[in-house]
Amino acid sequence: MKTKNMKTTIASLALTSLATCVASAAVVVTTSFQSNGTNTFTHTYVVSSTDLIHGLTPTTVIGNFPAGSGTGSEAVLNDGLMPATLGPTFPFSGFTGGGTSEGTRLIYTLNTPASIASIDVYGGWSDTGRDDQNYSVFYATSLDPTTFVFLQTVNFNPTPGGRVVSKSTISENVTGILATDVKALRFDFLTHVNNWAGYAEIDVNAVPEPSAALLGGLGLLGLLIRRRK
Repeated sequence: MKTKNMKTTIASLALTSLATCVASAAVVVTTSFQSNGTNTFTHTYVVSSTDLIHGLTPTTVIGNFPAGSGTGSEAVLNDGLMPATLGPTFPFSGFTGGGTSEGTRLIYTLNTPASIASIDVYGGWSDTGRDDQNYSVFYATSLDPTTFVFLQTVNFNPTPGGRVVSKSTISENVTGILATDVKALRFDFLTHVNNWAGYAEIDVNAVPEPSAALLGGLGLLGLLIRRRK
C-alpha cells in the first residue's frame, strides 16, 4: 500500500505541476537590435533557410512591398537570405517595405499543417527613419483554413544611430508551442513612424518532433517513480 500511495502522490504532484505550467503559459515577444552608430557594420543575426515558409509564394499579397529606395519584393522575406554587411552603399534590395502606405498583408499557406514553435521577423534600415517593426500575426488551422485567429502584435522601435538591423521573436514561454495544426499564417503590417519600414526576413519555426522538453520531463518523472519503489 505504501508504494501504491507513493506512486499516486507522485502522479498527482506531476499533474498539478503540469496544470500550473499550462495555466501560466503565455505568448511572449522578445526583441533586439544591432548597430554600432556608424554607416558600416556587420551583424550576427542568422536567418533560416529551412523554416516552414521558406520559398513559399504568398497566397495573398495586399499592398506594394517594393516600396521605393530600391527595395525588393515580398519574396525577400522568405528567401533564407539577409544582407550581413551594411556598408556605405546600403543593400536596399535585401529589404522590402511593410506598412500602411506600402505592403500591408501577406498570407502564406503551408504545404502541410504543422505545429509552430516560434516566429522570427528581421528588419532594418540605413538610418532610424524606417527601422521600426509593427505587425500582427494570425493563424488558421486545417479544420478552417480561411478563418484566422489572432496570435500576437509586435510594436518595436529601436533607437540607435547609423545603420541598424532588428529582430523580434514570438514564442510561448512554457510548452514551447505557439499553435498546432496550422495551415495558414497572416501577417498584417501596421502603422510605422514614416508610414512603412524595412523588413528582411520572416522565419516560421516548427516544433521539433518529438519535443525534447517533453521527453526530458517524462524521463524525469519515470526516474522519480523508480527511485520510490
